[in-house]
Amino acid sequence: MKGIAMQTIGTVVKINGMLLMAAGALLLAGCDAGQGAIPIGEITKAGASFEGREVKIKGRTSQQIRLPFTESKGYSVKDGSGEIVVWTTAQLPADGEEVVVRGRVESVAVIVGQSYGLSLKETQRVPPGLRMPWQ
Repeated sequence: MKGIAMQTIGTVVKINGMLLMAAGALLLAGCDAGQGAIPIGEITKAGASFEGREVKIKGRTSQQIRLPFTESKGYSVKDGSGEIVVWTTAQLPADGEEVVVRGRVESVAVIVGQSYGLSLKETQRVPPGLRMPWQ
């Protein structure tokens, strides 16, 4: 009787372990941080309609920006559709780094539905190589 009980427990543990591994694989497969990113060109073409909205973008960084005598700093992000400046309070990423950024779209001015000085105020950035879901 003892042998049958131990065999049953061993089978349950194996099945639970396999289910846990399968669930983990499914979770990781659906956790691409860049999933749901809006093309930058779509944001820049219709900036006024994105004003104040939080969006997620994915692209490569370039052109670090530091404004003298202020703590303002940013960087440019490019994807295949366009380019946008991202303002941040965090450490600047290296040039050429692939990033996924969540932030709020801001403009210096919106005049007759046209956005001027369009940028993104970073609220979250996924480090390179990290796959992470955003809720």
